[in-house]
Amino acid sequence: MQILLNILLLSLIYSVIGIGFQIKFLTTKFYDLSYAALISLSSYVFLTLFLYLKFPIVIAIIITICGIAILSLGLFAFILNPIRLRVSSTLMVLITSLGCYIVIQNIIAIIWGNSVQTIRFGSIKEGYQILSAHITFNQIIILVSSMTLILTYIALINTTRLGLHIQAIHFDNILASIFGINENSINFLTNAIGGCFAAFAGIFIILDNDINPTMGFSYLFYGIIAMIIGGIGNVYGLIVGSIFIATIQNITAYYFNNIWIEPLTYFVLILFLVIRPYGIRGNKLKKLEL
Repeated sequence: MQILLNILLLSLIYSVIGIGFQIKFLTTKFYDLSYAALISLSSYVFLTLFLYLKFPIVIAIIITICGIAILSLGLFAFILNPIRLRVSSTLMVLITSLGCYIVIQNIIAIIWGNSVQTIRFGSIKEGYQILSAHITFNQIIILVSSMTLILTYIALINTTRLGLHIQAIHFDNILASIFGINENSINFLTNAIGGCFAAFAGIFIILDNDINPTMGFSYLFYGIIAMIIGGIGNVYGLIVGSIFIATIQNITAYYFNNIWIEPLTYFVLILFLVIRPYGIRGNKLKKLEL
């Protein structure tokens, strides 16, 4: 039972990370690797506000989310978007985003150090028992908050005007612009929303795990793998992919050894890219016929 709870919690974190990354990708059409640094930075900002500056937890969360959303918007507006508009190659934008990640990661290491840090709420307690599993108060916060975020995103993308505009730009940005959809404004909104999801993910991670300056990249990579396995652009596929990856990782750690988690995860990714590159719920791209 405990392993099922661990799978659920980890898959929810991957889903939140994947959703934030996916909503940015849907409209901008490039992989923003600086997103990994935003995840790490949000953990450290929340740690500083709550543990060291003694802010109330709600205030610390709000400041962290707003700060990371503004930073995500700033990176896109002043660095990534100008390059995206000047060059046709998404590879250049990808490399630039990797540079942003490296800069922010090093700033984190300079300010907070490279040592592992964590948050503890008083003395260590056993937690609440559910059948044969134990869940802590922090994990309950993660469980409820992440599920709320995922359901909110599903409602946003499927039932709101903004969601329809995001989907329209994803499928055909030229046609969307003909119908009067402002692609630039939507890009700014999706980057701000993506920053909020990165902040939530970083907070969830530090509430249940130790952190270090480089941990954001590992979590992002697993979120991207879940997105690819589920099918890019499909939120339900992303959730299925997150559960799939979390299951493999927890079973590997439980029955074998932690050192096999990363190699096996990469193997699964390669397997899907070879056998089903469009993901579990993705569709094959059809050739355009004139």
